[in-house]
Amino acid sequence: WYLTILRSVRGAFMQFTGRKILREVEVICDTGIYFDTNNIRYRMYLHVSFDRGLNFGPYLYRNFGAPGKNDYTMLWRNCGSGNSVLLEFGTADNIRFQIYGIRFDLT
Repeated sequence: WYLTILRSVRGAFMQFTGRKILREVEVICDTGIYFDTNNIRYRMYLHVSFDRGLNFGPYLYRNFGAPGKNDYTMLWRNCGSGNSVLLEFGTADNIRFQIYGIRFDLT
């Protein structure tokens, strides 16, 4: 299965002194404008790296809300562990989305 990434946002990595567990990632965003209504899956993904972006784990998908809905919250749990973390958010759909806030729980 081939995934074409049309939109993605990648933040800078954070380095830790010891191994941390990424328990939870919460994103507040709007679902934006859909430019093409054919074959839209209404999904956003989270892609996590624990080695400064050299390797990433699996794509973790969550469904968007209705088109144009503001203040939509998506939650991913048990995302992995490591000594650094880099988060990438994106979608394969032809959609414009905006992230307002990101909250994550590291232990």
